[in-house]
Amino acid sequence: MDLVRDISDVLVADPRVRCNVTHALLLQMINQLATIQAQAGDISMADLIVLAGNVALNEAGEVNLDFCPGRGDAADGSKSQDLEPRNYIVDPIQNARDNIKVMGLSDYEYVALAARPRSAAYMKGLGYTGSWSTNPSILDNTYFDVLLNLDYLPVGSSQQPHLGRGLVKPPTILEEYKATDANVYMTGFDMAIRYNPILRAIAQNYLSNNDMFMHHFKEGWTKLMNADRFDGPYGNLCHDPNNIITL
Repeated sequence: MDLVRDISDVLVADPRVRCNVTHALLLQMINQLATIQAQAGDISMADLIVLAGNVALNEAGEVNLDFCPGRGDAADGSKSQDLEPRNYIVDPIQNARDNIKVMGLSDYEYVALAARPRSAAYMKGLGYTGSWSTNPSILDNTYFDVLLNLDYLPVGSSQQPHLGRGLVKPPTILEEYKATDANVYMTGFDMAIRYNPILRAIAQNYLSNNDMFMHHFKEGWTKLMNADRFDGPYGNLCHDPNNIITL
């Protein structure tokens, strides 16, 4: 369970995460998946990574993710050189807008995916101090309560918190924020959702409606995981129910 949850974290990680995730952690995950692959037989590593993320999230919450198999593995990694993270945008709100466009997500789907489980141990491995979650085995709308209803300061800051809806100053992409009265942490990407009025309004909707959150989480995750399943210039193989496996 810890392995597949870490994989699901990697799959939707922000640019800082993709830049700093350790080679050792990735190698450990791939080695464990390779063992499963050898036992399972005819399944690609690409399919296995997506399947692992889906299984982890289904166990964490009643999200009911399905699986669309058929991905192939490249002979080598040479074709991935153009997939390096785009970490040139310092402002996290602009970064969020850029990611929403590139990923093909709606605002609702992007905000929902921000609430994915993140263990403190995993976040520490990425250079952060901790996580917003004290129980990363659960997927529900708790993230939005923690994000919206606590006051935060940048880690290491001596400023007084701004009580209410905003921050002392706009967040930056590399900053980490700690709640003033709890041992929970948010990244600059999280605080962009709190600080931007459009994204914040969506977060408030999710805080009051867990069913809405779970619906859009499923839609966003499925869209992101199946984005590479091309069927001609505009189609997607995973839109065919015959290609879907119910987990």
